[in-house]
Amino acid sequence: MFRVPSISLKQGLLLVVLAALVPISVTSIVQSIANWDNMQSSAMVGLQANARAVAERERDGFLVANRLLQVAAANPDVRDLTDKCSQVLRTGFSGFDPVINFARSDAAGTARCSLLPFREGTSFAGEPWWERTRNAKSITVSQPTMGTVSGIPIIITALPLTDASGKFTGTLSAGIDISKLAKSVAAAPEGKTGLIAIISKNGELVASSDSVIPFDIPANLRNGLPGTAKSASGEKWMYEAVSISGDDLFVVYAEPRAKIMSAALAQLRTSIILPLIAIILTLSAIWFGTNRLVIRWLAALRRLSDEMTKGNFSDNRKAFADAPLELRELSDDLHDMAQVIDTRTSELTDALNAKTELTREVHHRVKNNLQIVTSLLTMQAARLKDEGAQTALKQSRARIVALALIHRLTYEQDSPGAEPEVTVETLIGELSKQLRYAHRDRRNITLACSADDYAMPVDSAVPLALFIVEAVTNSFRHAFPGDAAGKIDLKFSLDAGNAILEVHDNGQGYEVDTLASRQMGTELMEGFASQLNGNVTFGSTAKAGSSTILRFPVHLRSPEQSTGRSPA
Repeated sequence: MFRVPSISLKQGLLLVVLAALVPISVTSIVQSIANWDNMQSSAMVGLQANARAVAERERDGFLVANRLLQVAAANPDVRDLTDKCSQVLRTGFSGFDPVINFARSDAAGTARCSLLPFREGTSFAGEPWWERTRNAKSITVSQPTMGTVSGIPIIITALPLTDASGKFTGTLSAGIDISKLAKSVAAAPEGKTGLIAIISKNGELVASSDSVIPFDIPANLRNGLPGTAKSASGEKWMYEAVSISGDDLFVVYAEPRAKIMSAALAQLRTSIILPLIAIILTLSAIWFGTNRLVIRWLAALRRLSDEMTKGNFSDNRKAFADAPLELRELSDDLHDMAQVIDTRTSELTDALNAKTELTREVHHRVKNNLQIVTSLLTMQAARLKDEGAQTALKQSRARIVALALIHRLTYEQDSPGAEPEVTVETLIGELSKQLRYAHRDRRNITLACSADDYAMPVDSAVPLALFIVEAVTNSFRHAFPGDAAGKIDLKFSLDAGNAILEVHDNGQGYEVDTLASRQMGTELMEGFASQLNGNVTFGSTAKAGSSTILRFPVHLRSPEQSTGRSPA
C-alpha cells in the first residue's frame, strides 16, 4: 500500500502557503503581461493621434491647391489660353501658401502662361509629373522635384484638361513649396515630443522636424500603418504613417520605444518581482512562526485574515495579547498592513478624484482658449472690408465656437471618471442658439431643431458638431437670397443602430450636380461624414428647398432607447 511520507508542521505549512500564493502570483504576472500589451496599444493610439493631427494640417495646403486648380480651370482665359491667362493667374491666384506657382501648358507640354515669370519656349514634356498627368483622369500629385519655372524644390499637383470632345488640351499645375512644408513641420507642436517626417511613396524624405532621422525610412508605407524601426545605434522607434494625399505622400510620426514604454516596463518588472518577494517573505514568516506549535493561534490568525479579506480592518490586537511573541508580532504586522492598505486605498481614491478634476480643468481651459480665439477672429473680421474675407473668418469662428461648445459640455459632465460624452440633444440645442446668434441679421429665417436622446463620445461629437455648422450655415447663406423669409429644420434621430441627421430648408434650391460639388463646405461635410464612418446625401428642388442628410452607425447601450424631443 502506497504511503505518503510524513512531513513536519513547518514543511506542511510551507507547502500549503506556497500552493496558495503561486497561482495568485502567476495570475498577477499574466495580468501584468496583458497590461503591457494594452499599454503598447494605447501608445500606438497616441502616435496615431499625433500623426493624424500633423497630416490634417499639412493636407490643407494640398486641398487649397486642388480647389484653386479647379477654379482656375473653369476660367475661360486660363482654359482657352488667351493673352490674359498669365494676368488672371497673377491677379486671382497669388498669395495662397504654400502654393508658389500656377502654370498652364498646352497639349505639347509647352508652358503658355504662369503666375511666375518664365522663359518663352519652356516645356514640361518628358517630365514624369507631366507625362503622368497627361494620361490621368483627375488631379495628380508628383514626387519631390525641382521646379522648371520656380527653380526651387516643389511638389506638383496637376489637373489634366480636355475640350468638349474629350481631347487632351494640356495641363494646369500648382507648385507646392517644399521649404514651406518643412517650416510647417518644424513648427508643429508634436515635434516637441517626437519626430515628424513627410515621406513620398518611393521613400524619399520631403521634410522633417529634425535635421537627421535616426532610423531608416520604412518602405511600402500605407495609410494608418503602424510599425517599429531600429536606428544605427540599435534604438527602437515606434511610428505611425498617415496619408496626406492618396498614396503619394505620407506623414510619419515616431517616438523612441523606450520613452513611450518606460513606465509600462517598470510596472511589468514590479508586477513580476513583487509577487516573488511576497512568496519569499511569507515562507520565511511561516518557517519562523512554527517554532512553537500554536494551532489555535494560527486558526485565530486565519479568522483575522478572513475579516481583512472582507474589508474589515478594525483593530483587534487585544485578542492576541496572550499569544506567543512571534504570533503576536505577526498579528501586529497584519494590522499594520491593513492600515497601510486602508490608507493606500484612500490615497488612490483621492488621486483618482484629482485626476478627474484635472481633466475637467483641461477641458475648461481649452474652452476658454477657444473663446479667446473666437473673440480675436471677431475683432479681425470687424476690421476687414473685404466681404469674402469677413465671411471666411465668420465661418471659421462658427467652427471654433462649435469646438468650444464640445469642451464646455464635457467640462460640465456630471459623471466624473466616465469616458467623456456629450448628449446630442443638448449639443444640437446649444449649437442652434449659437447659429441663430451668428445669423441674427436674418431674423426672418426660423431655425427649429429636435433630437432623440443619445449620449455620444466626444471624438464623434466633434465631427458631428462641425457638420451641423457647415450644413446650417450653408442654408442661411445660400437658400434665402436677399431678405427672403424661410425656415430651416434640424433633426437628429436613431434608427436600428444608425443615426440620421437631417437639415432641410424651404429656400430657393440649387442644382446638386453642378453647385454642391464645387462648394468647399460640401467637401468638409463629406470629410466629417467619413470621420463618423457614415455618408452624406444632398438633395434640392428649384424653389422648393434643399436637404442635407447624414447617416452614420452608432452603438446603442440598451435595446430600449427613450427618445426625448425638445425644440431649441
